[in-house]
Amino acid sequence: MAIISGNLDQITESAKRLVQSADKALDTTKDSTNAGDELAVAIKTSTDALMTRFNQIALDLKEDIAASHRQLEATDWQGQSRDNAIAIKQELEGQVGTVLEQAATALGAEQTAFVDRAQALVDEISGSFGNVMNQVNERYGELATAADQMRTNLEAADQTIKVG
Repeated sequence: MAIISGNLDQITESAKRLVQSADKALDTTKDSTNAGDELAVAIKTSTDALMTRFNQIALDLKEDIAASHRQLEATDWQGQSRDNAIAIKQELEGQVGTVLEQAATALGAEQTAFVDRAQALVDEISGSFGNVMNQVNERYGELATAADQMRTNLEAADQTIKVG
């Protein structure tokens, strides 16, 4: 009788551990999803910082060109060569503006692509990985139920032995 009683307690403890393991499987899915979300935020934050830095450089460059243009227009220099220099500066300013706009657009597209890839990772984690962890949870739950049933059956057998 003592052996069966000792085993019943062990079976009860095993069932509790199985339930805890099942819960951990679900927690792992949540943790993984949270990690994926954090990755998406980190990518957005870093690309936003890059965009901010890029925009500051672009503003500085535009200001340098504008200052140079103002200096050129303020000179006493006269004639066709001055007009040509002003035209070149204006053309340069337009080209720089175009290049900066194209670069900003490309950087924005890269940011969107990075965030989309991070979101795809989050979706994969909560999808495929989540399904696997849910299955693990179910199996551990089934094992815990089986352990509880075994305990009940052994307890009933113990009662039978006590009666007989």
